Order: sequence, then structure tokens, then C-alpha cells
Amino acid sequence: MAQVFNKEKKAQIRGELEDLLSTYQGGPNPVDDIADSQLGEIAMAPPLDFEEMNSNFEKQAKDITNSMLKFYVELGVLEKHEYLKQKQILDNSNIQNIFFQLKTIRMAIEKITEEINQGNTHPRLFEVFGQLQDKLTMVVKTQANYMLFLEDTYKKVHQDIEQRGSGSSKSVTPLIESSNEYYITAGTKNLIKENKNYPIMLVFFDGEEAIDGPWTSSNSLSGSSYFVNNYDTNLIDKVYIFDLIGGDFNQNKIAAFSNNKSTASDLIKLAKINEKFTEKIFQHPNDYISDKAIQDDHVPFVNKNIYALNLIPYNFPNNHHTLNDNYENVNWKYVEIFYSVLFEFLKT
Repeated sequence: MAQVFNKEKKAQIRGELEDLLSTYQGGPNPVDDIADSQLGEIAMAPPLDFEEMNSNFEKQAKDITNSMLKFYVELGVLEKHEYLKQKQILDNSNIQNIFFQLKTIRMAIEKITEEINQGNTHPRLFEVFGQLQDKLTMVVKTQANYMLFLEDTYKKVHQDIEQRGSGSSKSVTPLIESSNEYYITAGTKNLIKENKNYPIMLVFFDGEEAIDGPWTSSNSLSGSSYFVNNYDTNLIDKVYIFDLIGGDFNQNKIAAFSNNKSTASDLIKLAKINEKFTEKIFQHPNDYISDKAIQDDHVPFVNKNIYALNLIPYNFPNNHHTLNDNYENVNWKYVEIFYSVLFEFLKT
């Protein structure tokens, strides 16, 4: 069992090591000289002070949110509105966490780079190096998207305060805009703006399960059925349904289905892109096609002759429809690979 030292004991050991390194005079041969150099590096390298690091990140986060409030609203409103105080605290914490991830990932990459430069060519080292670079890219994207989200929300705060201050009875502009029962988030609006030629709409369907009695075509798939019957389907090119994403790598691979063969070509592309990653979650149709007739939110679109690919694993995750079907039991590495593959796919 590992021995745990208290702070005083740790400080004593550190002092003894520093005294030993400071009094060490080296040896008579080249091997000792190498040891001297390595010991010198250890002595010079200061220990990481995570409290100081987080303190600096917290200051940077406050500077960002303060500058946004100053630009879009007024710093003085914080004292008048408790909601804004709590929102800024939460925003600061999220930004601080992003900064911490960026810093620690870069530090790890630097350390591995040093190992490689010193001649360590173990395959696992290169594998981890690549994974960390992928992770760094995703965190950078998260940072950029979060900044766009903050800009949108602070703009809405400004509009809200103006409307309240003017005594307008008009409803406040929400963080999500609605039109004809369809809700579009700020992030999706930005995505649509950036893809004018090929706009993407992100839709969340409710009422997929049977809402009254046994599962039938008349009391299930309510959200997707309502959407397809009330939206201009001439504006829809393709539909991709994401369902039960985040299970086990081996047991819950995304499969092709025999009752929807027209989507096989896209699954082949997804499986091909997935080959770049260590874990495989998309099954190639040549390897496996399920004969299970899945009743999911793609069905109303298929019935309207709209191309709809249902990205769902078969078999279903073990936690599906149990009390353990929650956030804590999502395989987030699975999710990360899924959206990375999908991102590459949508660019083609």
C-alpha cells in the first residue's frame, strides 16, 4: 500500500532532497556527468503550483466576462441583478476549466515531445501523442464555440435590460428563438449563418416513446411526425438521426439495417473515416447488417420519401430504459469519436 505523507513531512523530504542536490559535486567519469546533468535539471525545475495556475486562469476568465459585460451591457448591472452575478460566476468557472485543460494538455504534449527528442520511440508514446493532439484540437474548438455562445447570451441580456428599463410589455428575447413551434439555439443559428449554401438544422424530437398504452404508429414518434407534417419538406435534403450514442465500444457499434438499405453508402463513408481512430464504433455494411426493424424518428421522414439515416447502435446499451440511463454512465470517449467522425463526414 502506498504511504501518504502530510504537508510537513513532504516539506521535510523536499528540503532534504534540495540540500542533497545542492551539495552533490559530481563524479570522475562521463556517466556521472550525465547523472549530474539530469539531477541538475530536477533541481532547477520548479514544482507546479496548481493553485497559482488556477488563480491566473480565474483572473483571465474574469477579464473576459467583465470586458463582455462592459461591451454589451454595463458592469454596474451586476449589483442590481442577482442572476447576472451568478451567471458571471458560472461563466468564469467554465472558462477557467477550459484554460486549465488547454494548459495541461499542452504541458503533456511538450513532455512527450521531449521524450521523443531524447530517443524514446515506443509506439505507445506516439499513440498518446496523437490522442493528446486530437484532444487539444477539440478543446480549442470548444473554447471558440463557448466564446460565441457567451457573445449571444450577453447580447440577449442587453436586450432584456433595455426592454425592462423602457417598460416595454414585449416579451424578452430568449436564448432560444422559436418560430412555429420550432426552437433554434444560438449555436445552431451561427452554424446556419456560416453554411449558407448547405445550412444545417439541429432539431430535438420529443415523444418518441409510446405516450398512451402499447407502442403503435399512432401514439409514438410524436415529435418527428409533427415536424415532418408541418415543416416544408422541400427544404430538407437529408436527415441524420442520433440515438443511444455513448455506449460500449465493443457491444454498441452503430449498424446498418436491412429495412433502410439506401443509407449504406453513407455508412461506408463513416466507417472509412472511423478507421483513423483507435476505437471503431461504425460498422461497415459489408461486415454486418441488422435485420432488426427499428422504429425510430427516421421513420416519418422515410415515409415521406426523405432520405433519413438512423445512426443508432445495435445492440442497445445495457443502461437503456433503466435507472442507470443517465449522464454519469455515458461513454464520453465514444461520444467524442462519434462527433469527430461525423464532423469529417459533413465536410465531404
